[in-house]
Amino acid sequence: MHPGNSAHTDAESIYRVSRKATPVAGKQGSGMEYMDVDGNWWPESKLKEFHKGGNPNPNFNHKAAKDTHIPVGK
Repeated sequence: MHPGNSAHTDAESIYRVSRKATPVAGKQGSGMEYMDVDGNWWPESKLKEFHKGGNPNPNFNHKAAKDTHIPVGK
């Protein structure tokens, strides 16, 4: 549980559910996945608006990023 990120929620406190992604043969790394309010798992690569260098992430999914910031009390 931590304070909500105003870019993704207006909730004062949120929680996030995460797990290490299942490795896929032939792919480098597997990273983390985060669960949304409906129980769907999203790879971290779709939840970050920008890459480390500051370039926009074309795979960013704003709705998924918002839905993985689950307000406390829901």
